[in-house]
Amino acid sequence: MSYLLPIFTYKTADTWETVERYKPGLWCDIIGDKIALTLPSASVRQLSDPTMTMKIWDSVVSAHIDLLGKDPSNGRGQWVVTDEQPSIGYMHSGYQIVTHLDMADPNKEGAMYDKWCTNPGIALLVYAQLARDFGWGTYKSVFRTYDKIPKDKRPSNQQEKENMWIQTFFQCSQEESEPRFRILGDGRFGAWTI
Repeated sequence: MSYLLPIFTYKTADTWETVERYKPGLWCDIIGDKIALTLPSASVRQLSDPTMTMKIWDSVVSAHIDLLGKDPSNGRGQWVVTDEQPSIGYMHSGYQIVTHLDMADPNKEGAMYDKWCTNPGIALLVYAQLARDFGWGTYKSVFRTYDKIPKDKRPSNQQEKENMWIQTFFQCSQEESEPRFRILGDGRFGAWTI
């Protein structure tokens, strides 16, 4: 099959622009160390060397694994497959992650969120401030704690999710983070209660 399907790996990078991207197969695999993308071959015919792009995506997946508190050098990577008709919804996760070929318009396909969620910059600013002040190790502890929560003990609504996040972060930080959350819950970003 390797003579039919365009395949990019770090080992085939030197032949990508002259041979691999022109192979006649309908689908193409672009494979890094931590992520693989399956795309229609027609979409990669003009794609120059994807090495740098794949290194960036490998680092993104490695950072995600590291934040989960796991060793990025162990385990399998992610696999993203584009398809005309995913079997479930617009995009679904699993192994593999399956999505449509086009780009989603979050205003049409995305879910509606509450007030503070309509501006993702607000939420990202809070996460960035907490990472700066308490370190990424706290996030790793929070994520490991979340992994251990039985399904029947998980929050069932948005307020419970926010409360659990604040309480878990406070416990994992082992510092006095509660006043910061009280300031963030002063009504400007929503009504957080502790």
